[in-house]
Amino acid sequence: MTETPFTIILTDGAGDEITDATLQISMDMPAMPMPPNNPAAGWDGDAYRGDAIFTMAGAWKITVDIERQGFAENSVVFEIEQVMMK
Repeated sequence: MTETPFTIILTDGAGDEITDATLQISMDMPAMPMPPNNPAAGWDGDAYRGDAIFTMAGAWKITVDIERQGFAENSVVFEIEQVMMK
C-alpha cells in the first residue's frame, strides 16, 4: 500500500475558487466489500490536498461529498477502472 497524493480544485459558476468547503471522501471497491477508507482533504492555500491509500489493485469508486455553509451539498463520483499495484 502506497500513499497516492491527490489535488482537488473547486470553482463556482463564475470560475472563482471555492476555499471554504468541507470535503468528505470515501473510497470503495465495487467488486469487493472493504473496510472504510476515508482520506482527509484540506485546503492548502491553492487547492484541497490529501493522500489516498489504495489497498489493492482493481476498480475503485471515489465519492467526494462537498459541504459549504449556505449551499446545497454536492457530490462528485470518480470511477477508476484499474488501479495497478507495484
